[in-house]
Amino acid sequence: MTRKEYELVYSALRSYRTYMLPDEEVLAEKILDDIFYPSFDSLEDSQS
Repeated sequence: MTRKEYELVYSALRSYRTYMLPDEEVLAEKILDDIFYPSFDSLEDSQS
């Protein structure tokens, strides 16, 4: 995913945030992390 595509997804989620429940906000942040940092979770697993 390019930075421009990521920014579009980020903008969409940010605009929708006013309608989100707290749990949905957390999930939205996780989605953004998974999109922009796909290997972050695997790095965390390999350090254990």
